[in-house]
Amino acid sequence: MHAMAVIHQKEEYLETYVKTWYTKQTQLAIYSNFIKPVKGLEQWESM
Repeated sequence: MHAMAVIHQKEEYLETYVKTWYTKQTQLAIYSNFIKPVKGLEQWESM
């Protein structure tokens, strides 16, 4: 919180101090393809 207050006081953007892999946009892109829901049992793969 202290760092955020200082950055704000200096009238700078917080985004310049955060690496791109911590952004919401990057996190959504990383996890967007992990779990794909199915509509019912008929879409399950047979074993």
